[in-house]
Amino acid sequence: MGRAKHDWMELMAGNFPSEYLMEDGFSPSKNLTSLLDDEASQLMKDWFRTFYCDPAEETPYNGREGGYIYIHGGPFDAAEELSAEFGHLANETAIQMAIDDLEAECIEWAPSQNHPAQLAAAEEAREYSDWMRENDAYTIYLEAVEELQNATKEIDRLGRSQQFLLRTLYAQSFSILEAYLYDRLRRMLNDNEQALKNYCAKHDDMSRIKYTPSQVLSGDINIKKTAAEVLKKVVFHRFNTVFGIYEATCAKGFDRNGELQKSISALESALKLRHDCVHRNGHDSDGNTRSISVEMLTDVITHQQNLADAIENFVGDFELGDVDWSEANQQV
Repeated sequence: MGRAKHDWMELMAGNFPSEYLMEDGFSPSKNLTSLLDDEASQLMKDWFRTFYCDPAEETPYNGREGGYIYIHGGPFDAAEELSAEFGHLANETAIQMAIDDLEAECIEWAPSQNHPAQLAAAEEAREYSDWMRENDAYTIYLEAVEELQNATKEIDRLGRSQQFLLRTLYAQSFSILEAYLYDRLRRMLNDNEQALKNYCAKHDDMSRIKYTPSQVLSGDINIKKTAAEVLKKVVFHRFNTVFGIYEATCAKGFDRNGELQKSISALESALKLRHDCVHRNGHDSDGNTRSISVEMLTDVITHQQNLADAIENFVGDFELGDVDWSEANQQV
């Protein structure tokens, strides 16, 4: 039995028979053409309501943003989903009957907690929590930087392939830093209740999310899960933005001293070359090949190290309780 199917059966005794599902626990497998149209229609509605729900049930809302914020995917259309899943399993008349009834209830749908996307997110959160308990983001960052530096020492032996490896390592250096910035922040949100509260109250993308009283009373709102989904949308090489999120989460302004600001500015400038390496195979927008020297790579690694060290110290002070909350809340 697939994990999705197992979780679905654990979470809910749905009206759609589990034996009518494929091993993925989502896709229907039973041919319904031999059933009466109203019977087939009812089964399709049962299937749909198992995996989709009215967004009013658990989807956050923000009127200024134009309505519901589908952080878990969607909105979904009943006609599209039923036609895609049952088009080869049921009569067109039965499918249309189900669509008409569902659209009378709701036009746009959100994924329910039984939807594969939601189950996958929950499983990823469990696995990530286990991983975070066994691994330290900064240690992983330092080990990756050491591997990067070791690879740099082999450049001279490559001859004509030097530029290829330098472009690869240059792009990878940013990936290493971005992974650290994400992992460090997510661990703080997972482990530190005060950090989570600050993030929810002071980070704009999170503070705009609203839930209705009925959604809260349902007990289905998982704030850590929502925070993680919002965090995944952050572009972690937009360094000034990332610093702002850390400041909001720690409820304290960052001391951007001369060296740190120099490194941030240098990395912001270096992003153009990084983008050319990642998105244009080492060419600029005019098609010219970008050249990278060992010195350029070493320089950008140094600036990335300065940024990572600053974040680690900043978060470390917060986690050790060195923040004066009454003063910090006035600063941010």
